[in-house]
Amino acid sequence: MGKRSRTAGLALALVIVGAVGASAQTPYFAVYFDPAFTVQEKNCPGTGPDMLYVAGVGFNTMVTGAEFAISYPPAIMWVADANTPLATIGTTPTGIAMGYSPPRNGLWPVELCRVQIQWLCDSCGAPYLDNEILVRSSPRTGFLGWTDSSFIEHPAWGLISLICPSGVAAEQTTWGRVKAIFGE
Repeated sequence: MGKRSRTAGLALALVIVGAVGASAQTPYFAVYFDPAFTVQEKNCPGTGPDMLYVAGVGFNTMVTGAEFAISYPPAIMWVADANTPLATIGTTPTGIAMGYSPPRNGLWPVELCRVQIQWLCDSCGAPYLDNEILVRSSPRTGFLGWTDSSFIEHPAWGLISLICPSGVAAEQTTWGRVKAIFGE
C-alpha cells in the first residue's frame, strides 16, 4: 500500500511539474500607447508630439539588461528615447542595449524605455492604414532579448503594435440569422 501511494504521489508530482512547464511563456517586448501597457492599437490623433512606452513582459525573474530595436512606420517620426538607464548604448531605431542597476523585477511588466515621437498623419487614410511599429532584433548584434540576474542572455519575442488598424468589416444581422447559420 505504501509503495502504491509513493508511486501515485510521484506521478502526481510529475504531472504538476509538466503542467507548470507547459504554461511557461516566452518573454516578449512590445510598444504601448499608454503607461499601463494595455493599448497596442491607436488611430492617428493628428500631427503633434506624443509618447510611446516600451515594455518587456513575462521574464518571471530579475532583469539586468535588454537589447532590441524598433522599426517606425510612416505615420510617426522618432524624436528621442527617454527614461533609459544610465548604462545605455544606441537608440531604438538603430538598436539599443541597456543595463539596469539595481535589477528590475520581471514578475511584472518591465518598462524598458519611453520613446518621444512626432505624429505625421492627420487621419487614418492611405498610406497610414495598418502602420506597424515592430520590435525587432538589434541590427548591431542580431539579438532580441534580455539578461537575468546571472547575466545570462535569453531570447524574447518582438510584438507588433498598429496605427490605424483597418479591422474586418462586418455586416449587421439578427440573432436568428446567426443561429440559422450554425443550426442552433
